[in-house]
Amino acid sequence: MPELPEVETIVQGLKEKIAGQRISRVTLNLPKIVRSDLKEFLSSLPGQVIERVWRRGKFIIIDLSRDHSLIVPFLFSGLI
Repeated sequence: MPELPEVETIVQGLKEKIAGQRISRVTLNLPKIVRSDLKEFLSSLPGQVIERVWRRGKFIIIDLSRDHSLIVPFLFSGLI
């Protein structure tokens, strides 16, 4: 699992690359990680704008338009 400075570096890089971008399509490789209705989740993301990227501890939080957020945990290997 990455340390906080590494997580912060990743968050800063994501801010530069994806903040303000519109989601055009969604590909989900591990559907079991979605903790809400899968169909609703997949249909709600396209068209939303990434408004803010930040972290809370070792979680990356991506705030979207329409009052949605994606919470991205790091796996033990450091993968997201």
